[in-house]
Amino acid sequence: FPAVRPLPAADPPEPAGLFAAVPGVGLHEVVIECPHHESDPARLTDAAFAHVFRAYRERLAALSADPRVAAVTVFKNVGAEAGASLAHLHSQIVATPIVPDALRAELDGAAAYHRAVGRCVFCDVVTAETAAGVRVVAATPGFVAVTPFAGRFAYE
Repeated sequence: FPAVRPLPAADPPEPAGLFAAVPGVGLHEVVIECPHHESDPARLTDAAFAHVFRAYRERLAALSADPRVAAVTVFKNVGAEAGASLAHLHSQIVATPIVPDALRAELDGAAAYHRAVGRCVFCDVVTAETAAGVRVVAATPGFVAVTPFAGRFAYE
């Protein structure tokens, strides 16, 4: 069930006018995360997770190199309650010729923070969360996972 139709060879027309619209085009890929039928990500080994993250890195780099692509998003659904249509562990990668509004707002906010304080907001969050140690889920020298300070919903 692709989220977008394939990107045209040429750039899609620029939206203009009162009822501006952009066709739902892009690139949609599925990353199968292990060679055996598994539905619980907690059962994957650290090495298997490392392979998944390497696949993300390689696909993000390849898709970002396409001049028709403005944004690439990786997402994962686990279980039917989260919208997963396959029981086999998988992730999805969607590349689009536009930057989605939510991502644009986050990037604009990060730029405004940098203009105001002269530092990267993401670096400051990692530094503060690591120092506090309250919401840190996992940390290595090159990777930090934290739970949100203010989630959009309970237990996010």
